[in-house]
Amino acid sequence: MGHRMIGRLAAALVAGALLTLALPVPAPAQAPRKVTFVFPTPVMDLRYSPASVGIELGFFKEEGIEPTFQTLAGSAAAIQAVMAGQADLGTSTNEPAITSRQRDIPVRYFYEWYTKIIYRLGVPEASAIRTVADLRGKNIGIQSHASAALPYARAVLRAAGLNPDTDVTFLPVGVGAQAATALRGGQVDALALWDTQYAGIENLGTKFRYFVHPQLANLSSGGLFSSDEWLKNNRDVAVRFGRAWAKASTFIFANPEAAIRIHWKIYPQTKPKGVSDAEALKQATHVLRTVLEYHGREHKKNRAWGAFSPEEWQQYIEFLVREKVIPSSFPAAQIMTNEYIDAINDFAQDKVRALARDYKTN
Repeated sequence: MGHRMIGRLAAALVAGALLTLALPVPAPAQAPRKVTFVFPTPVMDLRYSPASVGIELGFFKEEGIEPTFQTLAGSAAAIQAVMAGQADLGTSTNEPAITSRQRDIPVRYFYEWYTKIIYRLGVPEASAIRTVADLRGKNIGIQSHASAALPYARAVLRAAGLNPDTDVTFLPVGVGAQAATALRGGQVDALALWDTQYAGIENLGTKFRYFVHPQLANLSSGGLFSSDEWLKNNRDVAVRFGRAWAKASTFIFANPEAAIRIHWKIYPQTKPKGVSDAEALKQATHVLRTVLEYHGREHKKNRAWGAFSPEEWQQYIEFLVREKVIPSSFPAAQIMTNEYIDAINDFAQDKVRALARDYKTN
């Protein structure tokens, strides 16, 4: 080989080596972001199936999120945990959060999940009580006098021309089988509870006639929240968590039965005991379909997952002022934001629905 050829080869090898050195080195895969999320209940019931579906189908993993889900006793406890930095995110109905914000505690919702108020008054279908006005002189069962269902029940009565302080008596009867026993035994004539509680009692054999407030029934009622500071410093994390939640919600609405079985797989203690698999599925389906009525978006002007209506939230704040739950009003923009919604909805919903349609459970 001639000297010129050797020189050219050497130059080419050197140039190739320099080019290789100049190429960017691929960055190592980013570790999943760990996020602690709290629920306002001691039981992971089917309302919280976006958590189990998101885990099982890898939606959180796709978004680079490694969630830890914790349960607490009530919305106030969930808000306190997030505000104290013991958790990053949480979910609750909006009454305790509005109360907190009115006291300048910087809680903020970034994803609407409860798209209707979950509370209502219920009487047995066989009852002679046909209208709210028929409740005059009756006893109404509530979980406790601290229940967020109580202000709503009072508003329903007032809208029908009754005085909730003098025309009815509110009696604490607990929830679940305890409330059902009080109703069947005649201790109370009606109940003031919420969607999943009624669905559970219906599974025990009691069918209800329901009364809702004519102006309040379809107002937004809560969602996913954090603190102002955490959201400011972790915008991308909130978006990715919200997107995984939206993917899971899309799946659940498209295939409720699959969502139930996935939830039982992740949280086996939630499957009804002492009944056949068919009966367990029947009961769970009734509960989940009831829940989905309060998380759907068909009745919203903006149907994007998580989108808020500031006008609806302002109406709810004014309602809490009228019911003396909070002493004064404040702008809804102080407690909710839509700035994450476009990014949260940036995924192929059709693909998720197709996954749900084709999903096979054992």
